[in-house]
Amino acid sequence: MEINLANTSHAARLSGVGVGLRSLHYRDFLDERVPVDWLEVHSENYFGAGGYDLFVLQKLREDYPVSLHGVGLGLGSAQGYRVEHIARLKRLIDRIDPGLVSEHLCWGAIAGRSVNDLLPLRPDRAAFDLVCMRVGDLQDRLRRQVLIENVSTYIRFAGDEMSEAEFLIELARRTGCGILDSKQSD
Repeated sequence: MEINLANTSHAARLSGVGVGLRSLHYRDFLDERVPVDWLEVHSENYFGAGGYDLFVLQKLREDYPVSLHGVGLGLGSAQGYRVEHIARLKRLIDRIDPGLVSEHLCWGAIAGRSVNDLLPLRPDRAAFDLVCMRVGDLQDRLRRQVLIENVSTYIRFAGDEMSEAEFLIELARRTGCGILDSKQSD
């Protein structure tokens, strides 16, 4: 995976080619230096106060820069945005000192309950205003820029008021967030 680090102050800390770290890879990375430049992990997998996964991440962080990528905050959820989730993320950031922090642009909770899916937003003014407020709050609480990744949009809504690109560009302009432009490398 290659990452475009435009609009992030941590660009110098993450360059080259990274790989998404999965528990299946732990032994390979612990046994010897794997020829990658950095590691991406899903933040929520390391929210615990301890345990083997966090131990491995802290150990690998000694040799590799890390990107924390969130999939569970649900920035676009009308209900379900959890401040305690951000507090856990902040603790992880303080432990790991990642090169960048990113989060999906989606909704995934109703009435405080997670549906465990990255659901697309209807790109209208109400969703835009909500997401701007949430991204601003997130960056204020974390005291750093966050990159936002768009979710694969597999449906269109009759009330769309802007394109996905317009939504993301305006979000970055209004909040100062970055846009995570990820693509599979050949």
